Amino acid sequence: MARGLDLQGSFLTRARAFPALLMPLVTLALADIDHRAQVLDGRGFRAMPHRTVLDAPADSGAQRAARWIILLSIPVLIAGGILWH
Repeated sequence: MARGLDLQGSFLTRARAFPALLMPLVTLALADIDHRAQVLDGRGFRAMPHRTVLDAPADSGAQRAARWIILLSIPVLIAGGILWH
């Protein structure tokens, strides 16, 4: 017996017992990979090669106007929905 795996018997008997040994190994390996990925992410090693900027870039005039139009249209749409019914 090796680590709970019965090595006696036919190949089919050993093949049936193999997943019971393999599942904890795979689970622990995936947990270790997840832990390492979190550590690397915490240190700044990410999949994206460029870093984000601290200050957001300034909006253009069109973006600012679109934002105000959207914000001002929300109460109009809500009032229209209430009055329509």
